[in-house]
Amino acid sequence: MSYKAGIFEAISALKDRTGSSSIAIKKHMQANLPKDKKWMNGMYLKALNKAVADGELTKNKGSFKLSAATKTAATKKSKPAATKKKAAPKKKAAPKKKKTAPKKKAAPKKKAVSFYVSCELFIFYHPII
Repeated sequence: MSYKAGIFEAISALKDRTGSSSIAIKKHMQANLPKDKKWMNGMYLKALNKAVADGELTKNKGSFKLSAATKTAATKKSKPAATKKKAAPKKKAAPKKKKTAPKKKAAPKKKAVSFYVSCELFIFYHPII
């Protein structure tokens, strides 16, 4: 696998909305690197910068995303394979039973405090000097 193909595979596998950092792409590629192949950082950086220069990747701050043209080209390639599948026959949905909402209990009424008691409490907390 070439570095360019590995970069595209890593970005699509990471699925970051804002794009994938070069470090995250590198870690993903190194994890999936064949045992017989040696990692060459210079080749990786060169492939990454060339893809940005060719317009296959877009760079946003420190992140890289697949460009719109690359995404549409990838979907065009995958659509013919998707059309070969036959649609499974649809099953009828079972009728849903209506659930009755449980009745809410009435809130208990507060006991009325007599006016006399409330006046005494007010005077107790607010003494006149």
